[in-house]
Amino acid sequence: MFNLSPKNDKFFDLFISFSEIINEAALALDDFVKSPSEANEKYEHLRDIEHKGDDKLHNILDEVNNSFITPIDREDIFIIGKALDDVVDYIEDTAARFMMYNVNEVNENALLISKNIVKASEELILLMKAFKNMKNTTEIKSKIVAVNVLENECDRIFRESMKTLFSGETKEIKIIIWKDIYEALEYAIDSCEKLANVIEGVVTKHV
Repeated sequence: MFNLSPKNDKFFDLFISFSEIINEAALALDDFVKSPSEANEKYEHLRDIEHKGDDKLHNILDEVNNSFITPIDREDIFIIGKALDDVVDYIEDTAARFMMYNVNEVNENALLISKNIVKASEELILLMKAFKNMKNTTEIKSKIVAVNVLENECDRIFRESMKTLFSGETKEIKIIIWKDIYEALEYAIDSCEKLANVIEGVVTKHV
């Protein structure tokens, strides 16, 4: 049955709820990086969070299909939902790399990036709350900038990490393992920035 309400705020509430799942996943990943022990249990916890993200995406798609009027373009709702889901997926994939390679050491640069992913997830919650009121463009822009700054910092850490890996002082097997992990972390923070940029594009269309 179609919802004929001209103002359908539930989509924005779903986006906010999804961003909170992202934060939950980011915190779980950070715990993983800080202490890779009990890897199986920690990974299963992240898998459960990833399933929550999948369920939330299905909720968004169901609401689109059951709503006659949507507050923003249906295509934009799909794109935002997919971008939200991608962040959780990339975070879960990063933890999978740690478990797959049986990493049992704490790496300072990886920890710095994971902390920034947590910070970015916190900014994404605030961004989604501001997005609910699209006229609040100043707040929206400030949160987008905050995510961009964090992503840029992670780019710097990533480059330094790659330089250290290929300095000639690291064993080949560790180069393979940590290159893959650093790239996974980079994809995760990049997906946060991509989500922020998607929101920026939608706001630009509607304001």
